[in-house]
Amino acid sequence: DYLRFADLNITLDVSLVTQEIEPLPVPSEFDLLGFCVYAIANETAQERFLCNYTVLNPWIVFTPENWCIPQQVKLEAADDYIDEYTQENANVTLSKVTHTIFSDDYIYLALPLPDVTVKVESDDVAKVLVSESALEVSEDGVLVSQYFLQLNSEPLADVKIVVLPWLDNNNTQCYRLWLCNVTLPVSEFLFTPRNWNVPQKVAVLATDDYLDEYDTHMTGISHVSYSDDPKYNAIPTIPKINVTVRDNDASGFIVNKASVYVTEGLGAVDSYTVMLASEPFAKVTVSVTNVGTRLMIELKM
Repeated sequence: DYLRFADLNITLDVSLVTQEIEPLPVPSEFDLLGFCVYAIANETAQERFLCNYTVLNPWIVFTPENWCIPQQVKLEAADDYIDEYTQENANVTLSKVTHTIFSDDYIYLALPLPDVTVKVESDDVAKVLVSESALEVSEDGVLVSQYFLQLNSEPLADVKIVVLPWLDNNNTQCYRLWLCNVTLPVSEFLFTPRNWNVPQKVAVLATDDYLDEYDTHMTGISHVSYSDDPKYNAIPTIPKINVTVRDNDASGFIVNKASVYVTEGLGAVDSYTVMLASEPFAKVTVSVTNVGTRLMIELKM
């Protein structure tokens, strides 16, 4: 691939060679097919060191016997994985074919052979692939879920994907720590030009809070991308995931005693405790009221 051949230099000494030499094909990830041709816009600094197309038969020979027979030059687009879309040319990349003449006929040796423009249509689109659209988890830990992230095309720079849990299905931000309905053990994922097509697993757990929510309530996950590759920076179309959360909390009061016992005149006291069964969404005040007992005495005459 381009990383292995980026700094490759080949030097040939042909001063002592008396016969015709077949040219060396330029190595690429597409095998040794022929001459590698770069885009016109990138002739001085070839993007990613990859070819836009390959000349399959880089030498054509005319002789006094076949000079009048047209010879076909075959071109093949290099099926790379780079999104080459531009506002000016859409999915078409412009390259060109140049020619060099070798002959003992000095007239033909001096004649120019014009370049041929080549339009290469790309089929790659920069986007983030999300393997699932819906997940289900439970606060008791019985139900856990996972999904995978992957890039659809090779980036020109590293791409960081940040996974964001929602507060609920209407609010895509968590307004305080641990109040999101889902927890992500790992929330940042890095893709490089080497591993862009290797899926990375995202584990999703329900946040075991103490809030009494609906027995089954909805939340979600969104994604944000960061990269020096403009096609992968802040992609607005990364799919979101709907998450169903099964709750395990119920509102209620817990009183530790059903009755207490006190004695008049002896100073004996007793007590009981009250606590909430779940975390409230607002302050809860309990008013303790003394309800007197009415004593009925029957007088006998």
